[in-house]
Amino acid sequence: MYTVLGSTKNRTLRVIWTLEELGVSYDQVVGDPASAEVKALNPTGKVPALILEGEVLPDSVAIMTFLSDRHNALTFPAGSVERLRMDGHIQFLLEEFDSLLWVAAKNSFINPVDHARQRSNLC
Repeated sequence: MYTVLGSTKNRTLRVIWTLEELGVSYDQVVGDPASAEVKALNPTGKVPALILEGEVLPDSVAIMTFLSDRHNALTFPAGSVERLRMDGHIQFLLEEFDSLLWVAAKNSFINPVDHARQRSNLC
């Protein structure tokens, strides 16, 4: 039985979606990163994480790949050219999306427009 740590408001949704597509049963411990619920099972407090046989396995894409390989579905065989192409496409898309999301996050709460205006007025 798998246990998934995290809520569907973050990348945990990827893991849950994969488990649902595979038709595999799982338990979910809902919690935000670094919450008490998550830290009780994963000392790093990071989500998503998959718990299997006492092991805490991190990283949504690695978990999805592991589950697909383990259940022989949703992927091509490891070592095949098709798998290489699929992994290349996935990694390209993740790099593109993550960079866009980081810029949006950085400009919304790390370096908001009002903060940038205040700095320019000081110069």
